[in-house]
Amino acid sequence: MWQPQLAGTRFFLVPQWRNDPTPPGRLRIQVNPGMAFGTGEHETTQLCLEALERHVQTGISVFDIGAGSGILAIAAKLLGAGQVSACDIDPEAVDIARENFLGAGVDASLFVGSLDAFRKDAADVIVSNISAGATQTLGGDLYRCLRPGGVALLSGFEPASAGSLICSLQKHGLIKIAEAQKGNWALLEFRRG
Repeated sequence: MWQPQLAGTRFFLVPQWRNDPTPPGRLRIQVNPGMAFGTGEHETTQLCLEALERHVQTGISVFDIGAGSGILAIAAKLLGAGQVSACDIDPEAVDIARENFLGAGVDASLFVGSLDAFRKDAADVIVSNISAGATQTLGGDLYRCLRPGGVALLSGFEPASAGSLICSLQKHGLIKIAEAQKGNWALLEFRRG
């Protein structure tokens, strides 16, 4: 059974059906994941939340690709992002994320689809918690959608997949700036050169 938990240095993740008090200094994210991915228990979600804490600044634009439950988009908004947009190719996940956005009072655009629907040079930060193979296919779109100097925070894969993903994304002009690991999962950070 999913229990409330701390994530990163700023978040308190709690199931929608619980009313546990939020610890002082924490931002509450209350979600019902339904059939979508994203309770915060998985190491890849935790890695993404920690990376968002490092990169989201007040007023910036954040894209959440493969939104699942919407937990990462909600986190970006709570951290002060000005414009948050999210998408998922699964219509059921989009419906679940929409409900979670409403419950959290988060104003974010959300649609069924992928990164190819976003404008050029529009995101300061892109966060994505999907497989390495899916991420690899998005390399050109990641570069296109990031503003110069923008950052892509990518997880959802094991460290063994990181090498080929780095090579693939560097061919699109993205520069690896950091990597992290939690359990058997990895997160890579890239900057648009």
